[in-house]
Amino acid sequence: MLAVCAIGILALLPLWTTFAEYAWFVVGVTAVVVGAFLVGQWRARSWPVWALPFAGIAAYVVSAQAFVSRHEGLGRLIIDDRSWRALVRGSVDSWALVYETLPRVDATGKVLLVPLILGLVPAFVSAALACYTRSALLPVTPLLAGMAVALTLGRGDTELVWVGLAVAAIALLWSADRNARNDRATSRSRITFLARAFLALLALGGGSVLHGVALGGAEPTLLRETVAKGLDTSPVPTLLDGFRRYRPQDPAILDNVNKAELLRVSDGAQGMRLRFAALDWYDGNNWRPNPDTSPSESQDRYLKMGHKLDNPASGRLAMVQVEIGDGYRGNWVPLAGQLQELGFYTTFDRIYYNVATGTAVLRRWVKPGESYYFVSRMADATLKPSMKAAQDVDPDLYERAGFVDPLAQGFLKATGTPMEAFFAAAEKLKREGAYSDGAFGWETRFLPGHGAERLGTLFLDAPQVVGNDEQYAAALALLGIRMKIPTRVVVGAVVPDHRVVTGADVRAWVEVQLADGTWRTMPTERFLGTKEPKPTDPPKTRRGTLMPKKGEIKRQQEIRQERKEKEQKPEKITVDLTDEQTQWWPYALALLALLAGVPLAKLVRRRRRRTDRRTPYRFARGWQELIDTGRDLGHDIPKTHSRPRQAEALGQPRALAVLADEGTFGDREPTEEEATRFWEEIASLQRELRTKAPWWHTILGWLNPTSFWRR
Repeated sequence: MLAVCAIGILALLPLWTTFAEYAWFVVGVTAVVVGAFLVGQWRARSWPVWALPFAGIAAYVVSAQAFVSRHEGLGRLIIDDRSWRALVRGSVDSWALVYETLPRVDATGKVLLVPLILGLVPAFVSAALACYTRSALLPVTPLLAGMAVALTLGRGDTELVWVGLAVAAIALLWSADRNARNDRATSRSRITFLARAFLALLALGGGSVLHGVALGGAEPTLLRETVAKGLDTSPVPTLLDGFRRYRPQDPAILDNVNKAELLRVSDGAQGMRLRFAALDWYDGNNWRPNPDTSPSESQDRYLKMGHKLDNPASGRLAMVQVEIGDGYRGNWVPLAGQLQELGFYTTFDRIYYNVATGTAVLRRWVKPGESYYFVSRMADATLKPSMKAAQDVDPDLYERAGFVDPLAQGFLKATGTPMEAFFAAAEKLKREGAYSDGAFGWETRFLPGHGAERLGTLFLDAPQVVGNDEQYAAALALLGIRMKIPTRVVVGAVVPDHRVVTGADVRAWVEVQLADGTWRTMPTERFLGTKEPKPTDPPKTRRGTLMPKKGEIKRQQEIRQERKEKEQKPEKITVDLTDEQTQWWPYALALLALLAGVPLAKLVRRRRRRTDRRTPYRFARGWQELIDTGRDLGHDIPKTHSRPRQAEALGQPRALAVLADEGTFGDREPTEEEATRFWEEIASLQRELRTKAPWWHTILGWLNPTSFWRR
């Protein structure tokens, strides 16, 4: 049992960097000890084997009540209908809650059912196989399976490679010791077993090492990367739409919050750039957040997060307290920097966080009066023309920004590098552009929005460039995309000296990704035009006032035609944010694997018995194969009776039982031909037994694992 506890505890360590605090580890270690101790006591007291699985289920149900019965806590031991449903639902949902949450997961509530199951079940099954079977390697497999599950739920940390080696070493020693205790094992068979077990366990336990060396450090397959889809934020208002509600408008517009208090932050946050929403996808009409830029990585998905976040970053550590004012509307939680910790003082709803964009969102609107704090790393966000931009621009996004390509190509040809062209475009916008919110008088002709028509004909290609933060930031980001620079639009606010953020403080800026993967800020002041617009007639022709003199403009008719073709079939994405469903197919696959495991193990056992090099053993194990088939089909065959009497219990002639005794205990060693004929007779009798039995007995016989217990 000591080996079971040692391997079971080590198998939990891949979850070390997945959970916060240490409560999960205490639960897991306790479950391992309870599972092994329960089987050991059951064996020592010679209690019936058939009742052992029920004892294991009872142990799980009693211990799990503390985690699914929140109000009753540890004192909740009486199971009623409500607690039973909560237990069944929690045993399934807890797995999805772990792999759909960014590390580190808060180790509270039903989440603790995961380490409880991974500790109790493998240890219990492994200890049972160790006590009731003679196999040397079979008891190790449940523990290795539990470790494999922990690895897929974890983060694939390379620092825990030594865990696999330690598990392989302990499993090897334990299996070798069990094989040595077998009274039928010879010195040669022990050496052969030791060599085979060493290779098998080294491949299983040290597989992570071989994976990292052979594949050059490639990441292992994790459920968080392959299964967790994250929250689809497409229907969530982006705050860039309706940006004019933050600007002075007609008093008749009730939704205007230009002078309303949005946020109140703690002292020391003055000058901090709070980010409301980061928009990294353009669909031809709007900039919006992309819920899943890369299907193979979870860093760009909006996944659940707990109290703390393991988000490696450099920079000074800052703690900020925020109180939501009456004017703030939206699902987005204002944050800054690279988040490390987040907590609500009032109510703590489920929060979804995107590590790549540094933004958080709720399923509901943030309520006025709610307060929260966050701890972040504040890194340098300065952007310079000499910096080198990243090169991984999304091809679809690049194509959608095609209507600004003539202007982008003009800046590229007039400068040296893409980053210099990007800065040149920003300076040109600031120098030539005018500012207007389109709120009063003749300026109402300057429409809101940032669709292709508004940014093209009515902005970049208009007789005069006029707009506010919405148009300037959206257009500059698209110009950067066509220059093959990864850019995105961010809506947020710079905290003023008096620490009260109003609607007038809300701005939109552009962020650029550098070659090292970091994102730097192009402040609004660097590209926003401030001149007064001229009261000219509405634009009827495109005059290209921003085009550099050395630029080359393509025919606008071709661009307009391409845009019309793209807009004929607009992309429509709708998701109901009120319904959160759990993926069921991983559990169906797990159940299917469990059902297929027993028949597969029987086929492997049959092959090993039939191909044993020692022919006397082939007679003994052949007869045992027949007895196991009979017991699986429901025949009552006494284990203490002789083989002839067992043949009578099966309803078979005694001649084959006598032949099995002669082949096992006879004076001469049987030949290969005799052993082969004997196994053919066994196979014939097995088919006869299955034919006579009801069809459901045959199916259940293949799924019945009782023949693996020691008899």
